[in-house]
Amino acid sequence: MTINAAELVTVPKSTKRTDGAVNSGAVASVLSVCQHHRLGALLSVALAAGLRLGEATGLMWGNVNLETGELQMRQQLQRVGKELLLHPLKTEKSRRTLMLPATFTRRGPGVRVGAPLHPRNVLRTLYLLLERVNVKRRRFHDPRHSAASL
Repeated sequence: MTINAAELVTVPKSTKRTDGAVNSGAVASVLSVCQHHRLGALLSVALAAGLRLGEATGLMWGNVNLETGELQMRQQLQRVGKELLLHPLKTEKSRRTLMLPATFTRRGPGVRVGAPLHPRNVLRTLYLLLERVNVKRRRFHDPRHSAASL
């Protein structure tokens, strides 16, 4: 007699995240508070375009065309060991061209150009700004679920 041990195990039901979408009021609050922050442009574009954290922190000025309003998504910033490294996006669908929001902000005074931003610092900034406008803390990835409709 053959016994399949897997049939004896009760598999827990998968739980789906239901809090991923972000409403327009929350996004408007965050955008209003971050417009004068040194990371305001990054956060504005990431929220409006639904970028992943690695995509947002991997952006370079060569990926941005302010004349046409296009943003070329080609690479992402990843932590490998103790280093931050740029890597190409994994799939052909990930490599895409996005239109920048019309409210794209300019670089503020005192901001270093060319140095990558550590993703952890970007997250800390986002969480502080969310707290400032009394918006529930979310994952950086969550606005992706609502970016198209917003």
